[in-house]
Formats: sequence, structure tokens, C-alpha cells
Amino acid sequence: MANHQNAIIALGIGEIKVTQNKKDYYLATSGGFAEITKDKVQLLVETVERSGEIDSNRAEESLNRAKMRKEDNKGELDQARMDISMTRAMNRLKVSQR
Repeated sequence: MANHQNAIIALGIGEIKVTQNKKDYYLATSGGFAEITKDKVQLLVETVERSGEIDSNRAEESLNRAKMRKEDNKGELDQARMDISMTRAMNRLKVSQR
């Protein structure tokens, strides 16, 4: 990872792939920042979970709850918050299956 341009970038909800000793590890994050320098990348994230630590049943239940809240919404809940909740649940479920 040498010779990168220096940058600080925002990270959204998503998956992080870390390769260490030729082995890939997958992490779910809810967002944060990445600082990229010439020879390294540092992450400052709100939350992070390793794929093996995520309970896929619980993640699926969270996704189903988020979908139900969105379908049943009568304008009482903030639409953006419901979308974020659903995106976070889908991401955790996807990463749990790695």
C-alpha cells in the first residue's frame, strides 16, 4: 500500500475488507473516516463488527423490524432514520455471511 496520495475521506455504512498475512477479514461498519497517507490507511469508525462476531439471526431480525417499521410508518418516524436503520441491518447481515 505504498505511495498513496494523502487524503481524509468519509466512510458510510458498509463493509471493510482487511488482508493480513494473505488472509482476508471482513468487518461491518456504520461509518466514520479513513486517513490515507503515503504508506498506511487508518480508520476511525463509529462501530465495527467482525463477520464471525455478527449473529446472523439477530441481524435478520433487525432487518425485518426495520422493514416493518418502514411499511407501518404513518409519518411518525423520520424516513431518513428508518432508511439508515434498514441499511445498517442489511450490511450486518451481508457481512455476517462472509
